[in-house]
Formats: sequence, structure tokens, C-alpha cells
Amino acid sequence: MKHKKSVILVSVLGVIAAVCIAFALVKGGKVDRSEVVLIQGVPVQPLWENRTEYVGDNAAVGNILFALPYCDGVVYDHVEMKTHAEPYGITVHLTAKGVDLPADGTTGDKPYKKIFDTNAKIIFSLVGNLDEITFEVEDDKGKSLSNHFKREDYEAVFKKTKTLEGFKEVLSNFFAEGEELSQNENPLTLDRAVSLALLSNKDYKGNECEAEGHIILGYDDSDKDKTKIYALATTGGYSFVNGNFEKVSGTGVTPVVVRIDKANQIQIERPLDGSDYTSSIQKMFPKEYHDEISEGYNRYDEIVEQEVAYAKEYLKKIGREGKIGEYADFEHISLTSAGVSVEVSNSLQNFYKEHFGYPDFIGNREYLQEGKRMVYQTDYDKDKGEIQFKKYFYEDKEPIEIFRVNSKTGDIASEEF
Repeated sequence: MKHKKSVILVSVLGVIAAVCIAFALVKGGKVDRSEVVLIQGVPVQPLWENRTEYVGDNAAVGNILFALPYCDGVVYDHVEMKTHAEPYGITVHLTAKGVDLPADGTTGDKPYKKIFDTNAKIIFSLVGNLDEITFEVEDDKGKSLSNHFKREDYEAVFKKTKTLEGFKEVLSNFFAEGEELSQNENPLTLDRAVSLALLSNKDYKGNECEAEGHIILGYDDSDKDKTKIYALATTGGYSFVNGNFEKVSGTGVTPVVVRIDKANQIQIERPLDGSDYTSSIQKMFPKEYHDEISEGYNRYDEIVEQEVAYAKEYLKKIGREGKIGEYADFEHISLTSAGVSVEVSNSLQNFYKEHFGYPDFIGNREYLQEGKRMVYQTDYDKDKGEIQFKKYFYEDKEPIEIFRVNSKTGDIASEEF
């Protein structure tokens, strides 16, 4: 049956749902079908893609913690990191809503210990130099409990987690050994399926926060083996630019079809570009949705609000503030508008390719690299006739490299490392 409703529960099966990235040729073009793997209703790809060697990689560690399952009524709040000296550790703060914790602060008969044990194994598998993890849970009555774990107690299980396939196998075993999630822990609603599909294929990993927004036009469950979801969607990659949290990449409103089979395998299909766009829309979508799709650009502001919500949550998670918006929302002063000739500005394209990260306008952009936040700064001093490119650590402003370029010729005048 075809439906115009936007939310329905799809049962979560207690199996590993694994799919491959597949490309089907349609009129000489590619249809994008992106990978989403679920184990016990938990998306594997966001966990795997955020693996890092460093505890201090705030973004990656935060994303891992945010993706993990917890007990009924327990939600992730924030994390504290101990990175100044060994043993390196994190304390994960959780809030229990509508749940009474044991009065004596122990785990009692609650399944917290098993879930935290499983989560600790997952985190240790993904964060290379992490030595200790503490989970702190507090309820709304001020009661709390704590569980502490050490890497040395789990070293034997990490040998297989060097590859994605090994990680899937070990993750499946973790859940088999630990407390099974209830089907209400991570219900695969239609909205969640679309979100997972949209975020499963990151085109550019330099962005700090990946976000999506979507409106479900309807769904079709007439095939007993598969449900189709018809949606309008946007995606966006956000990073810090001049202190603002800016959408630096992404899409406009794009119609997508998401398919879920009985094993909870999820695939996403996007229309073809160019002259094949209209014909691919006609093939992918029932006629009843064509008018809504053709007018979809009018709903951009409505859909992108969901992206902004992702960005706000991310800023809260890492303890940063900043205005959230798109490129056009903020001022970007080009070198040419500041007085550099077009010829010199164009000649810098090779420099930008060789020294990735520096903005081609006056200002800065931040990147997370090997667990450290780096700032790439571009400045122009008209009196000195100098364009300066400087990379430095965000925390202490210590410079890593400085390039000074003659603003008249475009030649590098000096380099410091």
C-alpha cells in the first residue's frame, strides 16, 4: 500500500544487517546506493568511520559516544577527557530520565553493568590510546552510580578490530555476550532509516560535523519483503570558519528513495544529474509525488532547520559556541577585494593544492587532525606587500608552519616550520 504518513515503526531484528555499496547502471549513469550496517539496531558505519588513535580527538570520540546504545531512559550528556598524562581516560556522563537508580549507588539488578561493559569494549576498540573509561549516571533525584573499565582487561578482544569486517564480527560478539537491547532502544522508524541512509556516505571527511534534514513524502509497503520511503532531503558538512560553524559543503533539496528490507538492510537511491534527471524521477517516484518534487526547492528552509539542529547538538557536545549558517550568511573577504591582483590570486591555486586547508579568503578554518584542533589562517598585509599563510594549534596558538608570499608576484618569500 502507498501511504502519505511520515512515521511508522519497522521492527528491529536481532540479526546483523549487512549491505554492500552497490552501483547500478541506469541510462549510462550511476544510482547511488549507500551502505548502512545495523547490529542490534546500532549503526556500525558511524562508529567505524570515527575510529581514532587519540583520546583528544574530541569530535571522533564524541561521535562514537553519541552513537552507542544505553539502557532504557539513560541518555548521553557529555564527556570529560584526561589527556595531559597517562593513563589517558574519559568519563562519560549520562542522565537517567524517569529511572530510579539504586539508592546505594551500585548497579543492583539493573542491566547497566552489562551495557557499559559492552560499550567500553566498543570504545576501546575504536580509540587507540585510551586506557580507562568511567561511566557516570545521575538520575533526576540526585542519585548516581559509576562503572569503571580498563583497557588491559580487554586486550584479547581487539586483535580482530583492525578491519571493518573484523569490527562487525567482534561487535556482534560483544552484544551476544552482553545485555540484549530491547526493540525500543533503537527503533528503526522511517525517519531514522532515512537519516542513517543520508549520513552513511560521507563524500568529504574534512568536515567536522555531518548533518541531514528530510521530509518524508510517503511510503509504499505493498511489497512484503521491502518498504520504500519517498523523501526530500538535504545534507551538509559543517566546520568552524572564522569562529562561525559554517556549512562548507552539502546539497540543496534532493529527492531520494530509501529502501528497507526484512533484514533491515537499507539502501538509498538518488536521481541522475543533467538531462537524465527528469526521466530518473519518473522511474523512481510514483506520479503523485512529482509536483511536490518539482516544488521541493521551496521547502529548503524548512528542511535545513533539521541540519541546524544537528549542528547545535554537536556544538553542545564539544562545549563550543558559534553562529550556525551557510557560506552566504557570513562575510568572506577575498584577496582580490583586499587589493591583491587577479593574476596573483589565480597563481595561488597551486599553493592551495600543495598545502591543503588554507582558505582562499582572508580568515581561518579549523580542522581536527590526529586528535588535535588545527587552525589554518590566511592574512594579507598591504603595507608589507605580503600574504601570510599560518597553521597553528588551536589550544595554545603555537605555530606549526608559516608561508609568506609576495603579494605582487605570487612567489613564496619565506617558509618557517
